[in-house]
Amino acid sequence: MYYPSSASFQVGITISLLMIFFNYQNNMIQKDPLTGFKNRQVLERYFDRLITPHLSPLSIIMIDVNKFKRINDEYGYLVGNQALQTTATVLKNYFIQNHPSSDLYRYGGDEFLIIHHSLDEQELKKIKQELTQEFQKLDMPYSLTVSIGYSCGNVYSEETIKKSFKKQIKICISKRIDLFNSFL
Repeated sequence: MYYPSSASFQVGITISLLMIFFNYQNNMIQKDPLTGFKNRQVLERYFDRLITPHLSPLSIIMIDVNKFKRINDEYGYLVGNQALQTTATVLKNYFIQNHPSSDLYRYGGDEFLIIHHSLDEQELKKIKQELTQEFQKLDMPYSLTVSIGYSCGNVYSEETIKKSFKKQIKICISKRIDLFNSFL
């Protein structure tokens, strides 16, 4: 039904609903539906926008669920999804409580990445130790353990930001692999 005096009201409501819908869609695109963490696309856009030098360390923590394929193979994909959700919950709870300004991302299948702008090497070692303890407390029908790699360094210029990030990811991966191999 149309009333001449309500035309602007209807247009306003329509625009408001469209804005809500677009905002909802944007949030859905940026989040991993399984864990609720930001996804890898958001991470890549973040580093594309990160063009200002940082005097504080850029800290990256990479976490990989150990023997995740075995969990999927032995217990099924639903249990594998629950393992990823449990991992995300442990990480979210830990970082909200201890380092609330950290950004949490799902980097790949069973890999998670945390970025923080002011952690030094000692704090990263402490985080690694505390997270390992958090995962040991879990009571699961399977072993849910993680390998943790970390790196931190200062980023002083635009040219080095992406190089620094890529280097830190490689360090995280190599430390995580070394730890995983010693764990096996």
